[in-house]
This record gives sequence, C-alpha cells and structure tokens, in this order.
Amino acid sequence: LAALQIHCENLYLDLSDSESRISCAQMLKGIAWMNRMVEQLLQLSRLDPQARLPDTATVNFNELCREVINDQIGFAIARNIDLGLNASDRPLFLQGNAFYLSLMLRNLIDNALRYTPSGGEVTLTLESDNDHIVMSVIDSGPGLDDAQKERVFERFYRQGQNGTGSGLGLSIVRLITQLHHARITLLERHDGKEGLVARVDFAPELPDNSGTGVQA
Repeated sequence: LAALQIHCENLYLDLSDSESRISCAQMLKGIAWMNRMVEQLLQLSRLDPQARLPDTATVNFNELCREVINDQIGFAIARNIDLGLNASDRPLFLQGNAFYLSLMLRNLIDNALRYTPSGGEVTLTLESDNDHIVMSVIDSGPGLDDAQKERVFERFYRQGQNGTGSGLGLSIVRLITQLHHARITLLERHDGKEGLVARVDFAPELPDNSGTGVQA
C-alpha cells in the first residue's frame, strides 16, 4: 500500500489535465482509507481484553493529552475545526500503558474531527477528584441517537453512508478502556449545543452500567 501510494502521488504530479488529476486524487483517497483500515486492524489484533495490560507505568496523562492534541492539530486545521484542550496545569497521573492510552486518545479525537463539520469545534477536557480522573472529548457534530450509541462500538460499524472512518476506531477505544479498568460513556452535550461527549472514567472501581456505558 505504501508503494502504491508513492506511485499514485508521482502520477498525480505528472498529470496535466484536471479530469485525470481528479481521478488520481480519488485513488489516493482510497489508498489512504485502506492504509487506515490495515493500521487499525493490526492495532485491534494486538489488543486482548482478557489479557493483562503489558508494560504498565505511571503516565502523566496531562502531558500525553497535550502531545496527542499537538499531533492532531494539522488534521483539525485542514478540516477548519477548532481543536483544543481544557485542563489544569497540575499533572494527573495514571497507572497504565502510555502507547495504548495515546492510541485511545488519537482514535477518540480522530473520530470527533471526522464527524464534526467545517467550522466546528472539538475539545478534550480533563477533570479529577482525588484518584478519579475523567476525560471527555466534546464535539459539535451531528450527535448520535440511542440506537447508534449502542452500535458504534461494534467493529466496522460506520455512522451513515458518508462516514470516512473504517468503523474500527471506537472498537479499539473500548478495548483499551477495558484493559485500563475504565468506562466509556457516550452522552449528549449539556450546554444546549448539538454534538456528542465521549466520556472516559478512570477509577479503581466503577459500578456496572447497562446503559450506553461500556464497563471493563
């Protein structure tokens, strides 16, 4: 796929007429989608919710969130979306795997950016109460109805016919939260605006919840 992408990029540069360049651009878009699909399938295959979390350490979650936000700024700018972080300067520490936590953050933010229209906003917020850390990704997209909230964690489920994702991102997020004994819940915004809140609760013990929350 990487070699095919390079050849198509070279072909795009060599083409002179606009119609051919449009067709080649569509090919590049399809290759990018396939690359994303393969990458996420590989990530998903490495995650086993029944296994113990490998290589755990104390993770500065504030710092990790800032790193992921910085990595996603380019994608947000390209889509004309205001991407930001709302968190205190005080470090918040989690016991977990930094790579998997980063992957969880990237998939949540990527998903929010893909379904938020141009001119919208995506905000990552961090709150804490003693050892209870709550992370939320808030977007200004179309939101989800109750049936969709139940289904979006299924593998390959995509929101509508025009979705650009692979349908694997939230499956990966759910597995990572399970590995970290956390719970993810999809909620409506409470400020009267349209959009979705993906809330992840990190706590030593969380009660079982049969609603839209996913319990570890």
